[in-house]
Order: sequence, then C-alpha cells, then structure tokens
Amino acid sequence: ALVAGSLRARVSLAATAPAALCNTSVAPVASKDIRNWSAAGKFELPQLWMESCKRVPGPPFAAHWQGQNWCWEWVKHEGCYAEHASLSWYEAQERVADQGLAPFPDVSPLQALQRPELCDRGAQHNGTGRAEIGAAEAEAAKVWMRDTVAVYVLNLATDTERLQSISANLQSLGVDFTRVEGVDLASPDARAEALSNGLVPSDFSLEVAQQRANTNFQSMDGILGTVGCAAAHLNAMSAAVAGSAVDARQLALILEDDVVLEADFVPRLRRLLEAEAPCDWTAISLKSQCPFGRCVSRQLSRVLPDVNEPADRCRHGVNYGFFAMLYKQSELPALRSMLAKTVWDQERPHCLDVDVALASISDKVAYYAVPSSMKPGFLTTGSMGSARTTHNKVKLGSASGDASVSPSASAASSAPAVAGTGGDVSVRLEGPAPPAALIERPACESYLSDTGCGWTASFGCPGQVPHGSLGEASDDGSLGYRCCCEYRLWRENRTAAS
Repeated sequence: ALVAGSLRARVSLAATAPAALCNTSVAPVASKDIRNWSAAGKFELPQLWMESCKRVPGPPFAAHWQGQNWCWEWVKHEGCYAEHASLSWYEAQERVADQGLAPFPDVSPLQALQRPELCDRGAQHNGTGRAEIGAAEAEAAKVWMRDTVAVYVLNLATDTERLQSISANLQSLGVDFTRVEGVDLASPDARAEALSNGLVPSDFSLEVAQQRANTNFQSMDGILGTVGCAAAHLNAMSAAVAGSAVDARQLALILEDDVVLEADFVPRLRRLLEAEAPCDWTAISLKSQCPFGRCVSRQLSRVLPDVNEPADRCRHGVNYGFFAMLYKQSELPALRSMLAKTVWDQERPHCLDVDVALASISDKVAYYAVPSSMKPGFLTTGSMGSARTTHNKVKLGSASGDASVSPSASAASSAPAVAGTGGDVSVRLEGPAPPAALIERPACESYLSDTGCGWTASFGCPGQVPHGSLGEASDDGSLGYRCCCEYRLWRENRTAAS
C-alpha cells in the first residue's frame, strides 16, 4: 500500500487482503523505521575510513560531487555492475576491500541491505525457494495465475524476434498475455507522435533534460532510449488500469520482452506471495539488481531510497530492474500517478530511469524486490541486448538510424566536478589522493615481514574468526592495529621470521 504521503487513506490490510496475495505473519518494515530512513539508511564508518573513502580514486567516468563516498561507488561498480549483480553485498564489499578501496565488511559493513542474513547471503542462497513442486500444486498454480494475474508484455513493433521468444516462453507455462506497444523515440516524427498522444507530457522538454544529463554531476549518455522505456512502462500501467475495469483479476504483471521466465515460475510466484510477501505491498520487482533497503523474508527485500546518494540524482545507482513488475490492481492508479510525477522531472534526468524513479520514492510506496543474487531466480534477462542502450546512442534532433553518440559521452570522460544546483557544472576538482589503506600498504608489508599479525591469535581483531584466545584487541592507534585489524591483514596469517 502507499505509505507516508499516500494518495488515499490507508486501510487495515490484514483484514482486507486476500490470503492468496500475502502472508499476514510476515511483518512489513515499521512506519517509524521508514520515517527515520534518511538517518538509518546512511552508512556509518570509522573515522579512518570516512576520510579515506572521500579520497579513494574514483571509478573511470563516474559522476562526482562534494563529500562523495568513493568506497561505496567502488562496491557498486566492481562488486555489482561488473558482476552482473550476481554477488551478495558482503561478497561485493569483500572483493573491493581486497584492493584497499573499502573497509572489509566484517570490520565496517556498507550495509546496503539491512538484515542481510534473511535475503542477501550470496552462495548460501542456492536452492532457496525451489522445494519440490508436485503435479497437483503446479496445476492449481496455473488456475490461480489465470484467475488472479493479468499479464502484459512490452514490445516494440520492430522487435519481432523478442515477441516470438517471449510468446513461446509464456505459452510453455500456460500463461496468456496482452501485448503493449513499446515507445520508440529515435526519430523526430516518433517524438512528435509521442507528445501528441500524451505518452510524453507536453510540458516536458527533452532538450532541457538532455542538457542536464550532459553535466558532470548527472554524467549520463543520450536519454531517448531511457525516456522511451519510462513512457512505455507508464503506458503499460495505464493499460493495466484500463483492463481492470473489465477484468476482475487482482494483480497485473508487466514483463519486458527479453525476459525468460523459469519453468516453475507460476507455482513459485504463488508461493512467494502466500509465504513471504507482507500484506502492505503495492509493487514487487521479481528481479532487482544491486538492491538497497531491508530484507523482510528469504526472497524479498523492502526497497528503500539510497540516502547516501544525492536526491538531485534521483538516488541513482541501486535497485535496477523493471524486467518483471507485479502490481496490485487496486493500488496501481495512485502508484502510476505518483511515479509519473517523479519520472517527468527534466531537472533530474536520472529519474527518467523508471526503476530508479520508483526506488527514489520507495519511502512513500511499499515496494518490494527479489534480489538478483538469489539463485535460482524467477527469470533470466539480457540475451537479446538492450534496445534502450541502442536508442540512447541516437543524438537528440537526429533522424532515425543516426547512431552517433550523444554529446554527454565526452562530458562523462572529463574531470570530475562539484555538483551545482539543478545539475549545473561547477568548479573542477583535482584528482583525489589515494586512501590511507593504499598509502600505508608498503609500511604494512614491512610490518608483516618484521612483526606479523600472529598476535591476533591471542588478541583478535573485531570480526576475526576464530576469536582471540585472550580477548579482543583495542585500537591503540598503532601501525600494527591498523595493518592487522583496520586493513584486515590478519587474514594473511604471517608471523615474523624467527
């Protein structure tokens, strides 16, 4: 349901929600925790790393703003984006920490998903949710799906191969669907048509949005594919709302046309709702890459905004993926209205990423997601490339088929700049200094050679396993503590030569 700032009165969902759509025993995130999220969602690091993370050399072409946490940027870039979101956040941070670009997670975690023991355990999750499904359950789930879920597929008229692929996939599962035309803005005529029929609001300026996107603070490429994707999803939501007037089904599932649903998708979806979904839910992403928020059950996280990122960038960088979106029909009109207001903000072009936009208002909307690190997942994606990426290469104002790169490609590779109001480029900064972990690495190598971290067997570092036999070491400000504990070199288990 819509939460703080809702568009309509909240009702007692425990009394009204059908049992098949949620589990009343799964507690949602408390309202007070959501109200306090602007503080609770921020990372708290030891002073050493607070300062170091501001000086870490940032990833190539990354946007920059004053006070930025570069450790967090590296965890996202190296641990999530580069790994196709297949790692848990713990695994991602550990990988970056090995390079000296972030603290180790068992010393000072960047807790992107709170309560990670529930739904963010990486390899430990293999097999979660895939208990044996008998023939009777599978058949009952097909009937449930037919009677409960209206399915819509987003597809461009030119993408016939994609339509054939998803049609075959859904047919194999016994799932009927309604095709919704995608939105292609590659040509001037197509853009004019989208404006005339209301797919893109008449008061939204593509030119202004592209200018903002070209700044170093936003650091985006072309936006035509992104705008088309947002318009298409909002249009599909409208189609689902219109369909609900003559269709009694309570849920709408909107699929992008390159997804492949797993063979047991239907019974597992029913299980997910009946066993794990809190009854306040409005929307569920069935595959969310780089999820941010709080785990509520073994396969679901409550999406919440990444308050470590600027609001003027739409809290961009996490909670990616609108591949398969499940909505409650009763909540969809209000949700679509709120999402559209967020998306069509030409001063914040990252909100044109419709998945990012919904995550940015997730403190007002009960939005849940299945982390993409979950194995097995509910679906696979990406085998046919990205139409949005292709269309983003078309320069605004060009004819269809001109794939020249947008002006922002050069802006993205320029030196970092401090963010100005509304995305304006401000004063250039010199490159950041290396973090303390890298500066002190030679000294730590010498320390390991001369003294070693063998003493941690007696006085263990915080988070060290096994624990020290005589207790835990305290931070005395020494090089030995920094090397063995802060930089976690006790793992190398070296002792001084005797």
